[in-house]
Amino acid sequence: MSEHHHTEHDTDDESESEAERVARIAEEVGAENPDPITRREAIELELEDENLSEAGETLGAHNE
Repeated sequence: MSEHHHTEHDTDDESESEAERVARIAEEVGAENPDPITRREAIELELEDENLSEAGETLGAHNE
């Protein structure tokens, strides 16, 4: 039997909206990647993993 360990990306707050999740992920991933291009790619990959790619388009619009 495996234990589930909470990570930074786990959330117990089911009321968190997609926009809030996108903003949180972008902040967490962005803090780990100081280079703008690397940061954007890392954020896009993380949002894709979380099935939030479409919600992330709104976030990315102001970064272009």
